[in-house]
Amino acid sequence: MAVTTRSWKICLYIINAIFAILAVAIIAVGVITHTGSVAAVAFLPTWIIPISIASGGVFLLIVIIGCCGTKKSEDKIENEQKNWWLIFYAFIMALLCIVQIAAMAGVASYADLGSQSDDVLQAQIEKLSPKQWSNVQDSLSCCGFTDNSNANSLATGQLFCGADPGPPCKEILIDNMNDNTVTFMAVFGAIIGFGLFAFISATCLACCNPVLPGNNGHEEIQLGADSPGTGEGW
Repeated sequence: MAVTTRSWKICLYIINAIFAILAVAIIAVGVITHTGSVAAVAFLPTWIIPISIASGGVFLLIVIIGCCGTKKSEDKIENEQKNWWLIFYAFIMALLCIVQIAAMAGVASYADLGSQSDDVLQAQIEKLSPKQWSNVQDSLSCCGFTDNSNANSLATGQLFCGADPGPPCKEILIDNMNDNTVTFMAVFGAIIGFGLFAFISATCLACCNPVLPGNNGHEEIQLGADSPGTGEGW
């Protein structure tokens, strides 16, 4: 069955709309977590959040490029010109997928932290700034790590380490880390999946010969077709 230009265009418009929503969400969540030092990200590698915020900004730029290339696709095919907008879009989308895979590896190391011994976890806690650890305790409604006594050096929360302290944070913290690992992996996995689909759709629309509307679907996509045009513009 032939695949028309319109089919690929619809796919790309839908994907770009999804990416625009994801980009805004990624930037918003990244800024909130970066400034708030919440428990969900306190133990993540320090480069995860800045890369996530940057990825969100790049996604917005890529969405604009993708929409421009998609809009011009039929004219480029009719004039036998290369669609540099979509070629660039596919290239950047492939790079972003690689970045997201690296981010997933960083989250995997965060997940492994929850299975470590108390000494390892305590050592990681001690690497946090006093404000970060205090915010973690307040956000999880707990006090200290294994001991919620005010005499303990890790019982530093502002809200739950007073005269009536909350429970120790150890079990609550591990459960929180496990829950957030699933969320992070699902988000990165979805971004990678949509990115690969966008890469394939853009590549087919830019580098192949999809059937134009009105051709009655008698011609199928021809991979590797040579284009006689030499001086194509964007």
